[in-house]
Amino acid sequence: FYISLSVDNYYFVCYIRHSMVYKRRNYIQTIMDARKTHRVIIVGGLPGTGKNRFLASVIQEIRGEKPPVRIVHLQHDDTTGTRDILQQARALGVGPSVMVIENGDGIDGLSESLNRILSDYSATILISSRHEKALDTRLKPIFGTLLQTIRLPPLSYPEFLEACSIRDSMRSLELYAENGGLVHHALLPPDSPDRFSLLRFRADSFLLTEVLERFTVRNPRAIRELLRFVARHTGESLSSRQIQEAFSTRNITISPQAVLDYLGYCTDSGLLVPAPVYDLSRKKTLDCGMSWYFGDSGLRCAFTDRERAGTFDRALANLVFLHLTDSGWTVRQGRVIRGNGNREDISFVCDRDGERRYIQMAGSTATAAEQLRKRTALLSLRDGWPKYLIGAYGDEQPEDGIRQVSVRELLLGQF
Repeated sequence: FYISLSVDNYYFVCYIRHSMVYKRRNYIQTIMDARKTHRVIIVGGLPGTGKNRFLASVIQEIRGEKPPVRIVHLQHDDTTGTRDILQQARALGVGPSVMVIENGDGIDGLSESLNRILSDYSATILISSRHEKALDTRLKPIFGTLLQTIRLPPLSYPEFLEACSIRDSMRSLELYAENGGLVHHALLPPDSPDRFSLLRFRADSFLLTEVLERFTVRNPRAIRELLRFVARHTGESLSSRQIQEAFSTRNITISPQAVLDYLGYCTDSGLLVPAPVYDLSRKKTLDCGMSWYFGDSGLRCAFTDRERAGTFDRALANLVFLHLTDSGWTVRQGRVIRGNGNREDISFVCDRDGERRYIQMAGSTATAAEQLRKRTALLSLRDGWPKYLIGAYGDEQPEDGIRQVSVRELLLGQF
């Protein structure tokens, strides 16, 4: 009842805030650059990232160009098949133009329509998609290098602060970790006592429409338990056999292949994001499992027990992983075999444009011995690339060369 009343009074404020925030200048520039070399651009992302609102901001930007660019904007109600699209395309006329198609996934004859438009007009086509991987797979054989797919991530930490009109603080970081960066989470204030109920409702809705119904999952209980298990072990290397054994202790029967299938469904939907495990000693990617993260920290929160020790540390690891991938880094979990034969994991091995960074998460619940072991693992890497210890709080530069910074500094781009 409280949520129903709050939505009416609060939604308009949130809409104004997010309409400003979702201009997202860096991603608009990415679209502008892509238009120079590609003619079909898919804009994807999790439901709730504001793809169509973002495209409206792109349209506004294009309208300011000189000479003027003709724009045709097709909303999903206007595009039911090839005939509808081609009829609307007549308005593109002669000269540079842009056609924007919302929710292009289920349009009949989409590829044939796009082919006709590209042949007859000097147009760039922007398409929003809920399942951009599937749409990319469908269109790539036809359009090849003319096609580019851009994934819009959830709100970053600075965007979350602006959307909620709050300042950076430890409490703000906690709210970001709990709420995530999807637009629908803004239906209530981030500190509302009802936000967790809303998060669970939205997560259940996402799971139903994007996973259970889409992939015809016959055992919804198992996939929910799988997501709870991944949430409890975020950032840990997990094999299908390990998950099967953990389930068996709870009298849940599931095969390793079913585990792999369910993880694959969640990955395709964007709910989960895998990170391979890389053996730094032997310089090879291992096939013994993956470490797993959620595509949005708010979705992860919906599957967690907030009272469990270490929950916040795992939420911070999820935030750091998403920040690194959104910043263009290729992220893997590192594994080091030390001289005594003991194994130690490096939270993130990050590669981008020939550069590398090693990042170790320093959990607030870790003992002094565990903290020392994490630092020692970093020091065992002698290739000279920068090494960071990331925790809830930063510290001064130590003499061993490992820089310790806070999660807030990282998410705000201050190093």
